[in-house]
Amino acid sequence: MHGQGGKEEVIVRTSDEFNFEIEIPIHNEGRGNVHTFDVSKYEFDSQHWIYVDKITGEINASDIVLTYERDKTNSPWKQSNLKGAIGFSRDSLTINLQTPIYVSASNTPEKWEDCRFNGTYFMEHVIK
Repeated sequence: MHGQGGKEEVIVRTSDEFNFEIEIPIHNEGRGNVHTFDVSKYEFDSQHWIYVDKITGEINASDIVLTYERDKTNSPWKQSNLKGAIGFSRDSLTINLQTPIYVSASNTPEKWEDCRFNGTYFMEHVIK
């Protein structure tokens, strides 16, 4: 089992607004800063957050809140027009979500792209 970036585990906590909060670890790598002509490599870890009301079975994207800031579950932080699903088994979570790609100022997605953190993860349960 694995997720992207060598991360193999998500943390599941109880949540105030939704029943559960899932912390997805993200490892970021890049190079440089075009504004300063710096081409050095950099790496840092961050998180994405999924909020759901249950952690059993399959949950469609329409019942999922994906956000890039913890506890920020409304617009503009909440990912809109999400597609796909997440699925839970006894001790694992499989993420298969797609985010929209917009062209110009259109409010209608042109296509959807797989989330970079799609994959299967072990779940670590932490009670808040």
